[in-house]
Amino acid sequence: MKKYFKIVILTLAIGLIGFLSLNIVIKLKDNKNVANRIQKIPDFKLTTLSGTFFLKNDLPSQTKILFIYFNSNCDLCQVEAEEINKHIKLFRNTQIVFVSSQTNEEILDFAKKYKLLNHENVDVLCDIQDSFSDLFDVNSIPYCLIYDKNQQLIKKIEGATTVKSLLKLLD
Repeated sequence: MKKYFKIVILTLAIGLIGFLSLNIVIKLKDNKNVANRIQKIPDFKLTTLSGTFFLKNDLPSQTKILFIYFNSNCDLCQVEAEEINKHIKLFRNTQIVFVSSQTNEEILDFAKKYKLLNHENVDVLCDIQDSFSDLFDVNSIPYCLIYDKNQQLIKKIEGATTVKSLLKLLD
């Protein structure tokens, strides 16, 4: 009986180790796929505050792009939006795209509060279907992606950052 019990335990342990190893390999492969996918701005479909679609082709060409995924209730996001608005002239050669999965009303209130709608180089968009967060592997808020003029990824920033850091990366 003891021998049978040992064989069952050993079989279960080997099966568990195999299962965990397979999950690690799958996760590593998925992380590599995401990293490759966001090296260049992928095709996306978001919604403007007026309800029209906004696609990758709507981004200006030969311009640096700063995506900021935010939540209007996030204190760090509020600070970033306020600081960007204060220093907006320093971002004159960058298109800033604020994206959130919140309701249109919540996003609009945030955009008005931080005067994001007053600038030609700022877009504020809705990620109604959470497609942006899945596509760009958003796993924190705020979340920034900085792309160069050729739409190649410069840096992915998870969590809070400063205007000074953003400008240094965009320089």
